[in-house]
Amino acid sequence: MTKDRILLTRFHETALRTIRIALACTLLIVLSAATFSRNILWKDAINLLVDVRNKSPFKARVHGNLGRLYAKRNMPEEAEKEYSKAIVCDPMFYLAYNNMGDLYFKAGRQQEAILFFEKAISLGFSNNEDTHKELAAMYGSAGDINKAVSHFQAALLIKQTPQNYFNLGLALYKNGQTERAIDQYRSAIILDPLYAAAYLNLANAYSEKGNRSEALINYQKAVQINPRDALIYYNLGVFYKKIGDKSNATEAFKKAFEINPDLLIK
Repeated sequence: MTKDRILLTRFHETALRTIRIALACTLLIVLSAATFSRNILWKDAINLLVDVRNKSPFKARVHGNLGRLYAKRNMPEEAEKEYSKAIVCDPMFYLAYNNMGDLYFKAGRQQEAILFFEKAISLGFSNNEDTHKELAAMYGSAGDINKAVSHFQAALLIKQTPQNYFNLGLALYKNGQTERAIDQYRSAIILDPLYAAAYLNLANAYSEKGNRSEALINYQKAVQINPRDALIYYNLGVFYKKIGDKSNATEAFKKAFEINPDLLIK
């Protein structure tokens, strides 16, 4: 390679490097500007509502809207104050109760969240899928499976999704209603034929019922859909061990811990 060609190559490399740096800097500036603009918009919206609130301190909806803005900006203490004021202004304002429940749910304050969600529902806010799902989750973790089932059923009536069928199936299974749980898992799979968790839980339910062939079919389907899920292999190992197939059980357990050496089994 001649000296001129070497110099030209180095020039091109330097130019490309300079262009890349310039593009990166430009992108950084654009993103920073967008973030700054977004923060300004949030600040302006809050300031606007604060001004409206100060001029109309007894309007529940104004307090409620300001509370939602604070919640979206991750300012829970301010949000809680505004929701409380909204409820004082209008004790029948179910949206404020529901939003307060959501605030407490996200903060892990389950007992308070349940009280406010249930109050919102009693006032007529009964057609919100997320409220029923969050209530069901909290009742389930508290061991009140009957109420968990009830709220998962309510969520399912509002919206027929694979996840809602699956959640109801889980609650029914925990409540000892295995046949009904099987129906829900199958409904979830009909809506989402690639729902590996639904196949796994369906397999576990069939295994409990003693239906080995259906259990194995669904374990294998779960593995086929998600071959890197350690929990599927672990459950398959438990199944093989249960039916006395030590060789396949060992292989399944081995695969589970190869995928996830830190797998924790409850």
